[in-house]
Amino acid sequence: MGLHYTGQRGVDVVKMRWDDFEDGLMHVVQEKTGEHLWLQCPDPLREMLDRMPRVSEYVFTNLWGRPYASAASLSNCLKRHLILIQISGKYTMHGLRKNAGMELALADATVPQIMAVLGHTSPKMALFYVKQASKRRHAKAATGKWNTYIKDEKLRRVAERRAAIKRV
Repeated sequence: MGLHYTGQRGVDVVKMRWDDFEDGLMHVVQEKTGEHLWLQCPDPLREMLDRMPRVSEYVFTNLWGRPYASAASLSNCLKRHLILIQISGKYTMHGLRKNAGMELALADATVPQIMAVLGHTSPKMALFYVKQASKRRHAKAATGKWNTYIKDEKLRRVAERRAAIKRV
Protein backbone atom coordinates (compact mmCIF):
# COMPACT_ATOMS: atom_id res chain seq x y z
CA MET A 1 0.00 0.00 0.00
CA GLY A 2 2.79 2.41 0.84
CA LEU A 3 4.36 2.08 -2.58
CA HIS A 4 1.08 2.89 -4.29
CA TYR A 5 0.35 5.99 -2.25
CA THR A 6 3.81 7.47 -2.66
CA GLY A 7 3.36 7.55 -6.44
CA GLN A 8 7.15 7.26 -6.71
CA ARG A 9 9.51 4.95 -8.56
CA GLY A 10 10.89 1.98 -6.66
CA VAL A 11 14.41 3.42 -6.80
CA ASP A 12 13.14 6.44 -4.85
CA VAL A 13 10.96 4.47 -2.44
CA VAL A 14 13.85 2.31 -1.19
CA LYS A 15 15.74 5.51 -0.26
CA MET A 16 12.90 7.04 1.76
CA ARG A 17 13.94 7.79 5.32
CA TRP A 18 11.80 8.63 8.29
CA ASP A 19 13.30 12.09 8.42
CA ASP A 20 11.94 12.64 4.87
CA PHE A 21 8.48 12.85 6.47
CA GLU A 22 7.39 15.85 8.45
CA ASP A 23 3.90 17.09 9.31
CA GLY A 24 2.24 14.97 6.63
CA LEU A 25 4.74 16.00 3.96
CA MET A 26 7.11 13.66 2.20
CA HIS A 27 10.35 15.02 0.73
CA VAL A 28 11.61 13.09 -2.29
CA VAL A 29 14.58 13.73 -4.53
CA GLN A 30 13.94 11.66 -7.61
CA GLU A 31 16.95 9.76 -8.88
CA LYS A 32 15.81 9.75 -12.51
CA THR A 33 14.96 13.43 -12.81
CA GLY A 34 16.74 15.07 -9.88
CA GLU A 35 13.42 16.75 -9.04
CA HIS A 36 12.88 17.81 -5.43
CA LEU A 37 9.30 17.10 -4.43
CA TRP A 38 7.42 17.96 -1.26
CA LEU A 39 4.32 15.82 -1.39
CA GLN A 40 1.32 15.91 0.86
CA CYS A 41 0.87 12.33 2.07
CA PRO A 42 -2.52 10.88 1.11
CA ASP A 43 -4.48 9.82 4.18
CA PRO A 44 -3.90 6.05 3.71
CA LEU A 45 -0.11 6.58 3.51
CA ARG A 46 -0.04 8.95 6.49
CA GLU A 47 -2.13 6.51 8.56
CA MET A 48 0.12 3.60 7.58
CA LEU A 49 3.25 5.58 8.49
CA ASP A 50 1.74 6.55 11.83
CA ARG A 51 1.21 2.85 12.66
CA MET A 52 4.53 1.54 11.34
CA PRO A 53 7.29 0.71 13.79
CA ARG A 54 10.48 2.66 13.15
CA VAL A 55 12.99 -0.19 13.07
CA SER A 56 15.45 1.60 10.82
CA GLU A 57 16.21 5.06 9.51
CA TYR A 58 14.59 3.80 6.29
CA VAL A 59 10.81 3.61 6.00
CA PHE A 60 10.48 0.50 3.88
CA THR A 61 12.48 -2.37 5.32
CA ASN A 62 12.66 -6.12 4.84
CA LEU A 63 11.73 -8.79 7.40
CA TRP A 64 15.04 -8.25 9.19
CA GLY A 65 14.44 -4.50 9.57
CA ARG A 66 17.07 -3.59 7.00
CA PRO A 67 16.49 -1.32 4.01
CA TYR A 68 16.04 -2.92 0.64
CA ALA A 69 19.32 -3.04 -1.25
CA SER A 70 17.68 -1.84 -4.45
CA ALA A 71 14.40 -1.32 -6.23
CA ALA A 72 14.86 -4.78 -7.75
CA SER A 73 15.03 -6.41 -4.31
CA LEU A 74 11.86 -4.59 -3.24
CA SER A 75 10.19 -5.63 -6.49
CA ASN A 76 11.15 -9.27 -5.90
CA CYS A 77 9.75 -9.06 -2.37
CA LEU A 78 6.49 -7.70 -3.77
CA LYS A 79 6.30 -10.53 -6.31
CA ARG A 80 6.90 -13.15 -3.59
CA HIS A 81 4.20 -11.58 -1.45
CA LEU A 82 1.69 -11.66 -4.32
CA ILE A 83 2.45 -15.36 -4.84
CA LEU A 84 2.06 -15.97 -1.11
CA ILE A 85 -1.40 -14.37 -1.04
CA GLN A 86 -2.28 -16.15 -4.30
CA ILE A 87 -2.64 -13.14 -6.54
CA SER A 88 -1.60 -13.97 -10.06
CA GLY A 89 -1.11 -11.85 -13.13
CA LYS A 90 1.51 -9.54 -14.46
CA TYR A 91 1.80 -7.05 -11.63
CA THR A 92 4.83 -4.83 -11.27
CA MET A 93 6.06 -2.37 -8.73
CA HIS A 94 6.03 0.36 -11.38
CA GLY A 95 2.38 -0.50 -12.00
CA LEU A 96 1.63 0.92 -8.54
CA ARG A 97 3.05 4.25 -9.71
CA LYS A 98 0.87 4.09 -12.81
CA ASN A 99 -2.16 3.30 -10.63
CA ALA A 100 -1.40 6.40 -8.59
CA GLY A 101 -1.30 8.48 -11.78
CA MET A 102 -4.63 7.06 -12.96
CA GLU A 103 -6.26 7.62 -9.58
CA LEU A 104 -5.06 11.22 -9.54
CA ALA A 105 -6.56 11.73 -13.00
CA LEU A 106 -9.82 10.02 -12.00
CA ALA A 107 -9.95 12.38 -9.01
CA ASP A 108 -9.85 15.27 -11.54
CA ALA A 109 -6.29 16.33 -10.76
CA THR A 110 -4.95 18.61 -13.48
CA VAL A 111 -1.92 17.82 -15.62
CA PRO A 112 0.33 20.17 -13.58
CA GLN A 113 -0.98 18.62 -10.35
CA ILE A 114 -0.25 15.08 -11.54
CA MET A 115 3.20 16.19 -12.67
CA ALA A 116 3.84 17.73 -9.24
CA VAL A 117 2.93 14.55 -7.38
CA LEU A 118 4.67 12.08 -9.69
CA GLY A 119 7.59 14.36 -10.46
CA HIS A 120 7.23 14.25 -14.22
CA THR A 121 9.32 16.82 -16.05
CA SER A 122 7.11 16.80 -19.17
CA PRO A 123 3.32 16.58 -19.39
CA LYS A 124 3.32 13.50 -21.65
CA MET A 125 2.47 10.84 -19.02
CA ALA A 126 0.15 13.11 -17.05
CA LEU A 127 -1.77 13.81 -20.27
CA PHE A 128 -1.99 10.07 -20.88
CA TYR A 129 -3.53 9.53 -17.42
CA VAL A 130 -5.97 12.41 -17.92
CA LYS A 131 -6.99 11.05 -21.33
CA GLN A 132 -7.55 7.52 -19.94
CA ALA A 133 -9.56 8.88 -17.00
CA SER A 134 -11.64 10.97 -19.39
CA LYS A 135 -12.34 7.89 -21.52
CA ARG A 136 -13.47 5.98 -18.44
CA ARG A 137 -15.78 8.79 -17.32
CA HIS A 138 -17.24 9.20 -20.82
CA ALA A 139 -17.74 5.44 -21.19
CA LYS A 140 -19.49 5.29 -17.82
CA ALA A 141 -21.75 8.22 -18.70
CA ALA A 142 -22.48 6.80 -22.15
CA THR A 143 -23.32 3.37 -20.73
CA GLY A 144 -25.66 5.00 -18.21
CA LYS A 145 -27.45 6.77 -21.06
CA TRP A 146 -27.51 3.55 -23.07
CA ASN A 147 -29.04 1.65 -20.15
CA THR A 148 -31.71 4.35 -19.83
CA TYR A 149 -32.41 4.11 -23.56
CA ILE A 150 -32.67 0.29 -23.39
CA LYS A 151 -35.07 0.52 -20.45
CA ASP A 152 -37.15 3.23 -22.16
CA GLU A 153 -37.29 1.22 -25.39
CA LYS A 154 -38.51 -1.87 -23.54
CA LEU A 155 -41.19 0.20 -21.84
CA ARG A 156 -42.18 1.78 -25.17
CA ARG A 157 -42.51 -1.65 -26.83
CA VAL A 158 -44.58 -2.99 -23.95
CA ALA A 159 -46.84 0.07 -24.16
CA GLU A 160 -47.22 -0.41 -27.94
CA ARG A 161 -48.14 -4.08 -27.46
CA ARG A 162 -50.69 -3.21 -24.79
CA ALA A 163 -52.21 -0.52 -27.04
CA ALA A 164 -52.37 -3.00 -29.92
CA ILE A 165 -54.09 -5.60 -27.72
CA LYS A 166 -56.66 -3.02 -26.54
CA ARG A 167 -57.50 -2.14 -30.15
CA VAL A 168 -58.25 -5.76 -30.95
